[in-house]
Amino acid sequence: MKLIGIYKIINKVNDKFYVGSSRNVRKRFNEHRSELRNNKHRNPHLQHAWNKYGQTQFEFVMEEPLTESQCLLREQEYLDRWYGNDMCYNAKKTAQLNSDEANQQIGKSLMGYKHTEETKLKMSESAFVRETNGNILQGRKRSIAALLEYRKNHVDVLEEKRINGLRGSKKSESWKKTMSEKMTGRVLTPEWRKKISQSQKGVSKTPRTKEHQEKLNASQRGKRRSLETRAKMSAALKAYHLNKNKNE
Repeated sequence: MKLIGIYKIINKVNDKFYVGSSRNVRKRFNEHRSELRNNKHRNPHLQHAWNKYGQTQFEFVMEEPLTESQCLLREQEYLDRWYGNDMCYNAKKTAQLNSDEANQQIGKSLMGYKHTEETKLKMSESAFVRETNGNILQGRKRSIAALLEYRKNHVDVLEEKRINGLRGSKKSESWKKTMSEKMTGRVLTPEWRKKISQSQKGVSKTPRTKEHQEKLNASQRGKRRSLETRAKMSAALKAYHLNKNKNE
């Protein structure tokens, strides 16, 4: 038999209490205990006291048996009297059903109700859209996971494809002009130059075409280098020939 009415959770150490009402007091007690033991109770004041004193110091008491229709009205009378008092743990001053009991009450109110054909059609369409969107989302997640896994296992293949795709590609004149303006006057730091040099070691260069070589030659004709540049080129050539002779 279900117990219906007002209940209290009493702190035996200081006689402070939490008051509530339920259409199934035993079940409500179990819900309170579960939330308090898992440190998930919605009332932080009661939860703090439970954590501080321990569950053995709390007593669950059936305060006043009532009919279902009387529960909320009587609970509100208790709250009107005790809410805000230091002896009361309740954090809300308005009596209300817990979620399970509220859902049961809504279910009872709708019992025997028949939806119109228009409402049924809307509900069906809404459910179809939810299911379709859910399937699409799951499909996208699977596709992304598969793509990431493929990239992880085929890094070398993808890099080779990227390089092959760049070979022979021609940039537009506007792109060339923009890059030229950005690079003009740019000075690379020694650290950056070193990184570039290391990244290019062992990398096979694409053979220059005759047309490309002619363009390079034309760009260098009549160009006068500074004394500093000449000295660097001379030192580089000497070092090259010196290393070449040692290796031979």
